Amino acid sequence: MPNVGALESAANFVNFLRGDRSREKIAGGAFRNRISVLGEDAFWKVYRDHREIADALTLKFSAIISSQLLYRESRATKRVAKRIAEMFEELALACGRVQLDGAIEIPLPLTQTDIAEHFDVTRQTVHRELSALRSDMLVTKRGAGWLVANPARLAEFS
Repeated sequence: MPNVGALESAANFVNFLRGDRSREKIAGGAFRNRISVLGEDAFWKVYRDHREIADALTLKFSAIISSQLLYRESRATKRVAKRIAEMFEELALACGRVQLDGAIEIPLPLTQTDIAEHFDVTRQTVHRELSALRSDMLVTKRGAGWLVANPARLAEFS
């Protein structure tokens, strides 16, 4: 028989990851934290006596910012059109309906704003890239959904 306490603890942990903080309020709960704030005098004393802490925090902060900038730069330099084409190809496989002419209808009400938020680019960028995909007759808007007119060419493109 499974350990009921372990199952309850695991369930509490999963609920915590999902945003449930009700267990924190229970005295001695599984996720209790202790936080204290240094007073101003104590802060400046620690700062003067241990300069390496401030230096280490500054280096850590700059490393995080540099990493984020490199990530954004790599995403910006990768062709957005290719990423959008890959998205439509994956959606076509996951939830597409094959039409008589071989085209695939994607019955999802995705807007250009939704796509822009997904790829962390501007709506104007998505509009420009979708226009290129439309002019190549790969993807078109149909009602609330989308139509992959030529799945084989789209797969080659992505």
